[in-house]
Amino acid sequence: MALHALTLTVNQRLAVDVGRYEPTVDLRVVPPLCPIRTSPSDFGRGSELIDRAHTATRHWLTSREPAIGQAALLEPHHHSEPGTR
Repeated sequence: MALHALTLTVNQRLAVDVGRYEPTVDLRVVPPLCPIRTSPSDFGRGSELIDRAHTATRHWLTSREPAIGQAALLEPHHHSEPGTR
């Protein structure tokens, strides 16, 4: 639980900084992998996560996403399990 709380705190701070600086500098935020159903302390699926991140980043680099409003990429959100609403 402490690791999750730390992750949320760091993520929130990053989102604040992105929102503050993106209007004045050329700042690009690669969207984080989402959803991730692996615990942050589980390194057994690291290779899979690296492969997913590589694929997602290559796609992002070719899609030319807008550079303003990137802090929203870092906001907490929820994913429904398949078959639920």
